[in-house]
Parts: sequence; structure tokens; C-alpha cells
Amino acid sequence: MSTPRSGKFDQSNFLFIVKFFAVVMIAAFSAEYLADSTVKFLPMNDIEFNYETAHLQNNSASTDEARDLSGSGQVAFAAGEDGNKNKEVTNETSFLARVEKEEDKTVELKNNNPPYVDASSYLVADMDSGQIYAEKRSQTVRPIASISKLMTALTAIKSLPKDREITATETAVNSFGISANLSYGEKLTLEEILYPLLLSSANDAALSISDYYGKGRFAQLMNRQARKIGMINSYFVEPSGLSEKNVSTAYDIYKLARHIKENEEVILEITQAESGSVTLTTPNGSERTETFRNIHQLRNLEEYRGGKNGYINESRQTLITTFEIEDSKNNKRNIAIIVLGSDNSTSDTLSLLSWIKDAL
Repeated sequence: MSTPRSGKFDQSNFLFIVKFFAVVMIAAFSAEYLADSTVKFLPMNDIEFNYETAHLQNNSASTDEARDLSGSGQVAFAAGEDGNKNKEVTNETSFLARVEKEEDKTVELKNNNPPYVDASSYLVADMDSGQIYAEKRSQTVRPIASISKLMTALTAIKSLPKDREITATETAVNSFGISANLSYGEKLTLEEILYPLLLSSANDAALSISDYYGKGRFAQLMNRQARKIGMINSYFVEPSGLSEKNVSTAYDIYKLARHIKENEEVILEITQAESGSVTLTTPNGSERTETFRNIHQLRNLEEYRGGKNGYINESRQTLITTFEIEDSKNNKRNIAIIVLGSDNSTSDTLSLLSWIKDAL
């Protein structure tokens, strides 16, 4: 005859089972968390980060060299459309995710030592293959000044038909800086207003576009567009670039340039022109013609294929330039050179261009 089990014995076994399943559940949760939070190294044209754990190393970048959205010089924030700085990413000065090279698209450089340049950050890369040829702090967040207008143009083209009439607002015509000489109430199409926006970098043109939606709403659209094309370390508060809170990285601007080239090349085509004339309709119905000249410093180079410059005190000189050059095998290469935080962006770009032409 078997002896009945005591209540104490049953309780001990029950507690053991509970503890066992608790350990199993904790182990399973930890494994799943670690798997989900790992930084994913992808091709340079499709880089993704998990913001919870992807802290990029900052190798002693100064507060002048590595500005951030909060002004501390230590942490960059990838903000949502509402501007909440809820995703933390430490600035990086030398980090680049691995490039998954395809043998038929990438090349081995004859010279892997790019020249020293003054710029706080830069990137030299292939627009077609995605190959990064050289970089310096290309993931450091900085103010970008009027390079912002490339995103303004892209957002407008994605949001409105090109024949939509844009009216110059009072806010726009009273804006600070370079002007298209717009008068209050004058009208021109979206396609036409891109010329003063991109050629002469007119701030009244930028504000007229954003005022069509409302300034805050248009900034939201700019940030939404940035996220769509993977500009994870960029944030915009207005369309002109006058604000130091319009920030990005050399690498994000490269992604923007590639997207424009592949999807809205008309933007680069406009920036190649020496000048452009548009017809404005005044409030009384009469018309006048205005001509806008290209102010990009390198527009006269034979290899030049478009770009955008900028300057405010907080950003120093900023410049993106695209070129078409030939490599040693006479293959045409579309190259982007992005220079941020420079005291001489023209000289820096020319030095990098000379190097890559020889290296290819």
C-alpha cells in the first residue's frame, strides 16, 4: 500500500516547476531581444539601424565638428515628424557599414589615400553602384544650409503636379537672404519656381512652396520623404535651410542625391543649367519675365552634372556636386562628392575630384 504524498512535498514540486518555466521564458525573451536589436549591416544603399541599440562610436569629434539636434555635440537624434527626439544615435566619425560589393559594378582604386581637406565631413561615392570611395565623418549630423532645398524640390514634386500654381506669400517676399524678387500675390507654376529655388537658391521661392501647404505641414512632408528614402539621421524644420535645425549627414545627402537621380532627375537637370527664365503673373493679370542664374561654384566644369551649395554661420560652407568622369577603362562613372562644414568647399571638392579621377 503506497504512502500518500505530503502537502509539503507537492508545494516544493510546484515551486520548482514555476521557477523552471520562469527561467525558460526569461532565456527565450532575452534571445529574441538580442536577435531583434542587432545592428544589421546592409549594402550602403539600404542601411538600416535599430535605434534602441545601434550606438555609433564618436572618436573625439569636437562640438564644432559634430553638432547635434540638442546642441550638446555628443548625441544626434533621429526625430519623428512631430519633432520628438525619441530615438538616440551617438554621432560617428569613422563608422561605415560594410559595402556588399558586386564585382561587375565596383572598382579597386589605384590610390586609396584621399587628400586632406578642410571639411568637417565629406563623402565621395559612386551614384550607380553605391561604392564608397572615401569618407570622413560621413555619418556625423550637421546643419546643411541650402542643400535643404533639394529636399524641398523633391517633396514638392512628389506632392503636387508640376503645373500647379504657386502664389508668392507675404511671409515669402519678406524672407531673409537670397531672393527671386517675387512680389506678393505673383503666381508661377511649381515647375517654374524650381528654377529660382535651385539655381539662385531663392528663399522666397522655398517659402512660397511651403506656404502652399502651411510651413509646419510642409516640414512634416519633408521629414516623411526623408524617412522613405532612408535618411535616418536627417531632420527639417523649414524649406530654405536658413535654420541650423535643418540637419543631415554627408551619407544621408548622398542617399538623397541617388534617389533624385533615379526618380526625379529633372531636379539635377535644372541645377546643370547656366540660367533659367520664367514667366510670372502679377495680381492684376499682367506678365513679366525673370531670369535666374546658377550660383553653384563648379557649374562650368566639363564633368559637372548638377548639385547644390549652401552657407549659414552654423553650417559653414556646404556643397554637393555630381560629376560624370571616365575611369582607366574608359567606363563612365557618376560620382557624388558631398562636403559639409568647410571653410572652402570649392577647393575641398576640387581636391577630392582630382584624386578620384586619378584613382579610378
